[in-house]
Amino acid sequence: MHIVSTPVDKQQETYPFSPKSRNKEKDDQYIMRDKLMKQTIEEKIKEKEQRKQEQETSQNEMPISFNFAKIDDSNKNAMLAIIVDDGGYRLDLAKRVAELDIPLTWAIMPYERHTREFADIASEHNVPYIIHFPMQAEIDKIPGVNAIGKGMSSADIRIEIAKAFSILPDAVGLNNHRGSLATSDKKIIQPVIDEIKIRNKIFVDSRTSAKSVGYDIAKEAKIRTFINRGFLDNRSDEKYIELEFKKVVNKALKNGNAVVICHFRPETITFLEKLNEIRETIPVKLVTIPQMAEMMYEKQTVVD
Repeated sequence: MHIVSTPVDKQQETYPFSPKSRNKEKDDQYIMRDKLMKQTIEEKIKEKEQRKQEQETSQNEMPISFNFAKIDDSNKNAMLAIIVDDGGYRLDLAKRVAELDIPLTWAIMPYERHTREFADIASEHNVPYIIHFPMQAEIDKIPGVNAIGKGMSSADIRIEIAKAFSILPDAVGLNNHRGSLATSDKKIIQPVIDEIKIRNKIFVDSRTSAKSVGYDIAKEAKIRTFINRGFLDNRSDEKYIELEFKKVVNKALKNGNAVVICHFRPETITFLEKLNEIRETIPVKLVTIPQMAEMMYEKQTVVD
């Protein structure tokens, strides 16, 4: 008996891994396989997103690790004052910062929607604040509304500063908001210092320009003055903020004192909340601007 073998179709041989017809859209098993592939890809994407969220959550919960040895405040010789700039916008952030135990100084904008509320919250929690006064930057063609800058007379500048202190009468001093042009021009900054002096207030040069003369003019006027040694949160990233904080701690240890500026921003406040938990391990004494002024100007140890 002779058996005739029938050739096996290659397409049938590899089925169901290949479509049995050339019309893929009408092939039920091809459609099913396509759905399974899409489902698998979607599941992998979801898994990846979930892992990313878990990592971010884990990082947010991680404590700051400065590896500082615990030092009692009485043995801490160097001082660090942290200013929180741009007060006047988000009340939820103000309330979070107000709950912290670490000494901070707020810098409140005089003409914002929540200026008065920020000042009230600060006062209720015994937080000292300064006026964060808007000044003309080099990129500005004109000073802007309620800001001081080029083209203004000394009298007009003094009127604006006086007006700000009438809005925030309990402010212990003033620092500049922006102002790279204004603080670099003696004609603009001199009347600011004059108005601060007659009120016996403190001037903090935010140092938004390396050409700023504000600190030098304030020293010549013999008023209590400080200069900013860095911005903690030029980038809204906690790791960056940690690194900048370490740098300014080292500056304080080297010079005996330092002032640093940060802002009312969510990432910054999360950092401050973590810092609050480990404050006893920081090798410098955290103080407010008025506390630093009292201690340093009694001893006349302000570092240039």
